Amino acid sequence: MHKLKSLMAKHRSQEAEFIRRLRISMYPIKELPPTPQEMSLLPNSIIPVMGAVFLIVVLFVGGCKVAQAEEYTDTQIVNAIRKAEGTWTYGIKSIKCSTASECRQICLTTVKRNRQRFINYGYKDHADFISYLASRYCPVGASNDPTGLNKNWQRNVRYFLRKGGA
Repeated sequence: MHKLKSLMAKHRSQEAEFIRRLRISMYPIKELPPTPQEMSLLPNSIIPVMGAVFLIVVLFVGGCKVAQAEEYTDTQIVNAIRKAEGTWTYGIKSIKCSTASECRQICLTTVKRNRQRFINYGYKDHADFISYLASRYCPVGASNDPTGLNKNWQRNVRYFLRKGGA
């Protein structure tokens, strides 16, 4: 039994030496392909690097989107709505308001509540808060919009936000 084991060890050693020489004869020294042991090290060394690259990309892209959605304050959005609507009533039709400050407060409350709704579930169907707010504040195809002007609301509000929102 001992002799068999020693013969098998010698055979494995000769086989390994034969493979090594064959590899050397087939490839110039500097261009040897990696050994199986070297190949097994490659994934372990590249996984953390790829993971870090992926994480950086996700954080950068995701971070940009979050910054874009949270870029404007509620007050800036209310000011942009006022300019987009072109009236002191802020385009409010569902609740009676008799003064500009009362209408502004209703608009501000609407923006605040809808921002919370967007955070809770609105983000699933809308790319950002302004598009979500547009779907609630002045939905396209609403019965109180017979001339179809609501389709311009989101673009107009974004325009005034970019111009300063104040």
